[in-house]
Amino acid sequence: MRKLSAFFSNFNMPTKINLMIGFSLIVMIFLAIMSLAQTQNTLMREKSILIKQHVEMVDNIAQQYYAKQQAGILTEAQAKAGAEEAIQKLRYDGNNYFWVMDKNAKIILHPIKPELNNSDGNKLTDPKGKHLFTEMAQIIAKDGSGFIRYEWSKPKEDPKKSFAKMAYVQDLKKWGWAVGTGIYIDDVNREILAAFSRIAIGIFFTMIIFGFVAYLFSIDTVGAVKNIIANLELLSHGKRCQNLPVSRRDEFGNMAKNISDADEKLNIARQSEAQRMENAQNEIKKKETLEKLISEFEARSVTILTSVDTAADVMFETFENMTSLADEVKSRATSVAHASSETSENVQMVASATEEMSSSVQEISTQTQIFTDTMVSSVVQMQKADQTSVLLNSATTKIDEITGVIQSIAGQINMLAA
Repeated sequence: MRKLSAFFSNFNMPTKINLMIGFSLIVMIFLAIMSLAQTQNTLMREKSILIKQHVEMVDNIAQQYYAKQQAGILTEAQAKAGAEEAIQKLRYDGNNYFWVMDKNAKIILHPIKPELNNSDGNKLTDPKGKHLFTEMAQIIAKDGSGFIRYEWSKPKEDPKKSFAKMAYVQDLKKWGWAVGTGIYIDDVNREILAAFSRIAIGIFFTMIIFGFVAYLFSIDTVGAVKNIIANLELLSHGKRCQNLPVSRRDEFGNMAKNISDADEKLNIARQSEAQRMENAQNEIKKKETLEKLISEFEARSVTILTSVDTAADVMFETFENMTSLADEVKSRATSVAHASSETSENVQMVASATEEMSSSVQEISTQTQIFTDTMVSSVVQMQKADQTSVLLNSATTKIDEITGVIQSIAGQINMLAA
């Protein structure tokens, strides 16, 4: 079974459907042939029963006349004549008839061939040489009744033409008679052919209907299978499904619904993955930007730190210079203070040492000019610093104020000396 299943699994769906249709047709033809044989046997059996029943009917007719003879109503000759007349008129199934013979094969009555009446049937043969009446007599003598096959002409047909016939003969047990009747095989075959034609027509229309239904089934099934295969290929390539037959209520519909659900879940997963990838790319871009900014910041920091370090060195040098200048200013301020003190003493001694005062004033004036030049140089140096420059500017301002005061005193002294 597994090997057979594996064998059929190598065929595609249309081939399987065609094989199924072909196998069904073969089975139908086989059943039709079997039905034909069965119909033939059944019809022959029915015909056999029918002719036996007809013979029994003739037996009843003969019994009626025989009873009248026994009752004294009719003589034997009258009873036989009445029975012969009644039997001669009997027909069934069209032209089928009855004949009467005795146990010695003498033909008493033959409705179709009256020339055979009262003739010796032992001398008669069919076209194949069969002594049919002799054999009938033998059957009656042995079994009392039975069937026999032979060939005989048909009523209303060419007398020279014979047809296969099946006859039944039975002993009437009255007057030593036996009655027989038969059916023509070709009539039975005609009926069988008619029955087979009906069966064939039924099979034909059944095949048409079955083929049409199978065709619709094939189109529907193959279409659904192709649709599902195409959508599975789309899924395998990461694409969305299209035109899935989810509205169907059969197994293909259930399969399509499952594929649709899987497609939806995969789509959600793809969207989530795409979002994650986008977020990851954004994070990477942010990281790259941050790293770039950090690198730029580090570079700028190094530059700034270098500049600051250089500025610090300059400021330190400036501070040292300013310290030196401050010391010099301090020294000069001390000299000025000393000069001022001396000037004060000279003022007190104006009257006695005018010339010395004048000399001192000139010295003060010279020192003041030197101090002023030094302060200008200090201002230039202090502009290179930041906070130290502000302090030095403030100190310079104060020194200028002191210098102004000293110059004012010196002017007054000069006025006094004049």
